Amino acid sequence: MKKFILLLLVLVFTTQIYSQGKTPYKAPTFKVWVMGDFHMDDTENLVPASGFQMRAARLIFSGKLDNGFGYHAMGDFFDQGNARPVLMQAWISYDASNYAQFRMGQFKYPFGTEAYGPLVKWKFINPSFVTGKLVKKLGMEGSIFRDIGIQAAGTAKFSKDFSLGYKAMIMNGNGANTIENNDAKDIVGQATFKLPYNISLLGSFFAGQTSLIGDASTTDVDENAIALTGQIYTKKYSAKFEYITSTKKLPTKDFVSAGFFGHATYMITKQIEAGVRYDNFDANTDVENDLLNRTTIMAAYYFNGINRISLNYELRNNEKNDKWGNLLTVQFQAAL
Repeated sequence: MKKFILLLLVLVFTTQIYSQGKTPYKAPTFKVWVMGDFHMDDTENLVPASGFQMRAARLIFSGKLDNGFGYHAMGDFFDQGNARPVLMQAWISYDASNYAQFRMGQFKYPFGTEAYGPLVKWKFINPSFVTGKLVKKLGMEGSIFRDIGIQAAGTAKFSKDFSLGYKAMIMNGNGANTIENNDAKDIVGQATFKLPYNISLLGSFFAGQTSLIGDASTTDVDENAIALTGQIYTKKYSAKFEYITSTKKLPTKDFVSAGFFGHATYMITKQIEAGVRYDNFDANTDVENDLLNRTTIMAAYYFNGINRISLNYELRNNEKNDKWGNLLTVQFQAAL
């Protein structure tokens, strides 16, 4: 850990000396995201089986100075059904060069890709099982894909079609909006290879600790995870496949979880998009007949920009619960 921090400091001072120019000034911007949906759940004996709900009501403030420094803050005013303000992200950044861009504060850790981008740009309303049940909860108290720490990132561009990018983050590992309570920091990293025809290959890793809650106590154990991704994105269509696995080091034996998803989307017209995703998740690879899998059919109508109405129909299967039904969700989204 000390060597990793030392390497980060050397990178800071080296790129400061050999800087290739700073990011130009960007005036402060203020954005508003509002998202609400209506859902119908076919699960047997579920009450209520349908309802309206707010998904997000977020305010974002950000900007950049001409000396390379930047800032960002985002709050959500409707946290999991409660009308209360919650800090989602807050960071200070410094762009020393194309090869070294630094960020310190609370933000998404660079593991996996499905939920890494802004919520308003997600292709599907709900993330895949492996993203929601594994990526979202990395660390001791993970719950919203975010943690507090420092990150270095950069890109080396070899030609118009080839580039190599990296992100490396040291974080507390306790999750967002929490204070540090031990010396065991978590490390997250990601490498991105961009190829011709808008193809990207990505690899992510996580090394840290997680909490296992038993019947009467909570145990902290080491956890390692990897994610492998292949994707292609254009204005007309997109396709992605991602495989993720996690290993928790228990006293008796390793506890392994694994899952994957694949999706494809296509813009039928300038305003209508359609797509399909299949995902599969195994919470414990040593246990049989415990798989979750789902096929999601999506359609979206874009009014302008990313303002849209989306429809997702999820055909769900739970090997442990044959009463689990399908889910229809219609989401309205305004991003101003």
